[in-house]
Amino acid sequence: MSPNTGFIFYNELYRNYTNEDWKEILTKPRDELKNTIDYRTKTHIKKINDKVINSKIYEILDYNELNVNCTFELKTTYPGLVLGTGYHHETGVEDEFKIGFYFDYTTGMPVIPGSSVKGLIRSAFPGREKLKNDKDTPKDEKARYYKKEKEEYIREKLGKDDSFDVEALENEIFEGIKDKNAKKAKDKYLSIYERDIFHDAVPIKLESDGLLKEDFLAPHKDNPLKNPIPLKFLKIAPGVTFRFQFDLKERDEKNRIITKEEKKNLFIAILLDFGIGAKTNVGYGQFNANEVLEEIKKEEQELKLKKRQEELDSMTEVEKKISIITEKGNVEKDVYDLYFEIDNFEGDEQIKAARFIKKYFKKKNKWKVRPAKKQYEKVQKIKSILGET
Repeated sequence: MSPNTGFIFYNELYRNYTNEDWKEILTKPRDELKNTIDYRTKTHIKKINDKVINSKIYEILDYNELNVNCTFELKTTYPGLVLGTGYHHETGVEDEFKIGFYFDYTTGMPVIPGSSVKGLIRSAFPGREKLKNDKDTPKDEKARYYKKEKEEYIREKLGKDDSFDVEALENEIFEGIKDKNAKKAKDKYLSIYERDIFHDAVPIKLESDGLLKEDFLAPHKDNPLKNPIPLKFLKIAPGVTFRFQFDLKERDEKNRIITKEEKKNLFIAILLDFGIGAKTNVGYGQFNANEVLEEIKKEEQELKLKKRQEELDSMTEVEKKISIITEKGNVEKDVYDLYFEIDNFEGDEQIKAARFIKKYFKKKNKWKVRPAKKQYEKVQKIKSILGET
């Protein structure tokens, strides 16, 4: 059975202590513990720390059971990723990790909770910038500024103009509101089955640095000249690939604000721009963009090709040939190939081909030619099809 790293971190580290040990730790000054509790447990703590640091991805649950329809992968960069710093972990024992860490309760894996992913993405939207009152106070002015900046940010990432309703999108994704002006709840809110779901992001691939590493903080507090006491904490190593997972919904074309694909690309952009977890202001929680951007580019190209093929499939044979020639830039050889095929078409199809060829001849100054020119008979043939003299 795979070891549960979360259990090791929060339970195995401390379960060798008796009630009397804890009484000493919690009541005696640290100086008096140097030759008692700290000394006796030094080997034990080192052993537990090594077990945590050497954790690997032994087992990932089958997340296909979550009805996930949107995934993408991001890789942590230096210095790594810090999660769950608000959890208590320090007892005063020497060499322990002084700051908490978040582990999935079932698997023991260091995962990024879906709630954290949702909260980070929501923070990029302007709805969090609340005005305190109707007066022009400094706080209101600041909130108004950030609100405008965030609206512009979302529009820019989506490639939308100033008319795009960012508030409506935010309400739909995070509040499940489809029509804020509706009076009845059923008309105002999306059902629970129509709302986007944010699942935990899970580690799926490691590089040479492994999954977890130790790091240190050096808090100076009020005296910047005093030598700080380093605080050891746990972090996810650089080079760990996380799979972000969502169940994104898309309303019908008439009521749709953005597509699932646009939503996915927006979420990626926000995660890459803002990072996630603690200490992002000093570089933690950032991701490598190269691989995912290449994947987005590939997906966009595939989507473009698919749409293009659907357009061609809906066209008649002549319309298809004209569209392809136009896309290539009206290559002369292709236009003349169409001319030599014109007798194979009938009725409206033949007229469409003749009009296109005429337009090309005029553009290239090949329409008004003397009878002695070889081009003359081609022009006359097109005129005859079009009923021109």
